[in-house]
Amino acid sequence: MPAVTADLIARVDDWLDIYTNLSAGDRCDFIDQTLDYPLTEDFLEDTEMSILIAELEDRAGPAAMVRLVEKLRHVLPEFHFQETSYVEDTMLAWGLFHDDPEQISTAAAYLRKDPVQFASPFLMTFRWLCLYQKRDFAAEQAKTGFSPIHTSPEISPGVANILADFLIYDKCERLYDQISSGESPDAASLSELEDQLYGDDAMDLEERVIPVLSSPTWPQPISEWRDKHQRSAALEDLRWVFLRYQRDTKKFPFTTSSFIWNSVLRFFEDGQSTQRDTYFYPTEQKLHQYLGPYTRFLSNQQDWAFTTVWGIPYVVDFLKTLGWMTPEEHAHCLSLAEHAKSLLIDGYAFDLWQYDFVHRWTPPDSVDPDGWAKEKQIFADSLTVIRNVDRPDNNELLDFVPEEVLSKRDPVFGAIHGLLSAKERPARPDPSKRKKPNKKRRKKKPHRH
Repeated sequence: MPAVTADLIARVDDWLDIYTNLSAGDRCDFIDQTLDYPLTEDFLEDTEMSILIAELEDRAGPAAMVRLVEKLRHVLPEFHFQETSYVEDTMLAWGLFHDDPEQISTAAAYLRKDPVQFASPFLMTFRWLCLYQKRDFAAEQAKTGFSPIHTSPEISPGVANILADFLIYDKCERLYDQISSGESPDAASLSELEDQLYGDDAMDLEERVIPVLSSPTWPQPISEWRDKHQRSAALEDLRWVFLRYQRDTKKFPFTTSSFIWNSVLRFFEDGQSTQRDTYFYPTEQKLHQYLGPYTRFLSNQQDWAFTTVWGIPYVVDFLKTLGWMTPEEHAHCLSLAEHAKSLLIDGYAFDLWQYDFVHRWTPPDSVDPDGWAKEKQIFADSLTVIRNVDRPDNNELLDFVPEEVLSKRDPVFGAIHGLLSAKERPARPDPSKRKKPNKKRRKKKPHRH
């Protein structure tokens, strides 16, 4: 590989010609050497440096891009914030996978600089923090991001509720800590927080949640709950029992278990009729239809699909323990989940490491430990798999789902309150269509999907 010199940097076309003919690994080293020199804005724009660095995630693996972004943060901080901070979601995913608090903190701080501008990756990575059980980091994001996102005219009303709901769940867990320690819970603080976050939409959770969290016994099975017209209140109370159960048996924070419960129960509720005997016996087609919108091309909500599929065993184990689900229904749901796991593992062979939060959870009782360990290794191995970016790729995992189903799906997590659709994450330009540079000023900013 030719050495990078100040003279070469001054000849942009020559620099690009050399770069184009390098291997992916050498491209990483070439940019690394280039960043050792003072670089003008013209050079950065003419080379489309932000796109070159982002491309390396696919061409050389995430480690290559992480290395360059870490350097870019130090040598060109303003350029990074303006042009490449959109890759901080990958930086955060990298930190979460390696359980690196410093990397997590740095990436999360970049996204907090402007939660409105970075709303889509901000909310996506916020979910990751919750699912990886990084409660303190997630709390900082929620407290910082709620007000600007909630009040922004650029973002659909209700989108910030995902942050508000986190703060409610977190507060309820702290009250449960007080109850478990024999103290009287500070229930008034819950009402105050709910009023601050929801205003007129507050649901008086104090009256509903504190008794459920305080009760030494769990709800007894009731046959009427299978009727859609009878089960709403029972399921609302059961949510909090599930959070208690996961906390006591699996050491999950409420803020993690809430995502699991919401995703799985929403799947059961999806398009559900009032028939008594089908609620916990969904078809494979129904699961595919439910997952389809979250796995479609350009979706930034794949984590929702992984949460649902890997979350099913936790929910059905819990319901079977309570007697709310028959052994046959339990086995059927586990079988559906195993099949869907195979689809997701095959469909995201290059990106599984980003969703490894499912293996940071204490394994469910119904899952084979050996299979769990092998599956975890498959996710880890995906970090070193390099995708073929020169081959056309249809990233639509469940592309047989009818378009009319996709168009009706609300793609945002449904938590305590219903949420409206968030903006989709824009796509990064196709590297193969990048034009040769010219001397005109360009303000094109790359984006990733």
